Amino acid sequence: VKAAGYDNVVLDTFAYRYTRKAPSKVVPDDNVIVRLCTIECCFSHPLSDPTCRKNKKFSGDIVEWGKICNNLYVWDCTTNFMFYLAPFPNLFTIYDNVKFYAENNVTGVFEQGNYHSASGEFGELRAYLLSKLMWNPEMSKEEYSAYMCDFLQGYYGEGWEYILAYINKTSEECVTSHMLVYSGVRTILGNTKSDEALTAFAIEMSNLWTKAYNATT
Repeated sequence: VKAAGYDNVVLDTFAYRYTRKAPSKVVPDDNVIVRLCTIECCFSHPLSDPTCRKNKKFSGDIVEWGKICNNLYVWDCTTNFMFYLAPFPNLFTIYDNVKFYAENNVTGVFEQGNYHSASGEFGELRAYLLSKLMWNPEMSKEEYSAYMCDFLQGYYGEGWEYILAYINKTSEECVTSHMLVYSGVRTILGNTKSDEALTAFAIEMSNLWTKAYNATT
């Protein structure tokens, strides 16, 4: 209910976990913000991927809320809260997810990263890309890739293409598992790998960083 003299005030209510499902017989008033959170979601796969069992219910709830709520917001988790410096290859899924929000009547997004220190794994790059997406969620994948390459080139210098190769390879590797915000590295990158194969992959990725460093020295 709107309070007299406070027409500019809105009520922000969370719809997490057991409160996330959209109601069937009531609708939020225009001064109510309903905010869902992706804390339960998988970030190896886009929310729009119907084959991801971890995301299916959440994405369905977004769609249903979008039909009845004029102020639908999302609290979006974008990092691994257990291991801030470990690989968390969501740099391509965040493109699909922001587009999914825009297409389903989400009007506000809070992107949460590492809040315990100055940065984390690709913190600066992720913040840059998210800001571009929120400014223009309708950009093409080609535009998004161009922003990524432009940032990497400016940030890492001559070795930037090795960093891009690292991003591409780890992103490809994680799709075989469900990457949650508290997942360990084995779950993220080695769910189907033997210890020997995981070690070999880690060495391959480390070598890419060494090549990037050597290219600038």
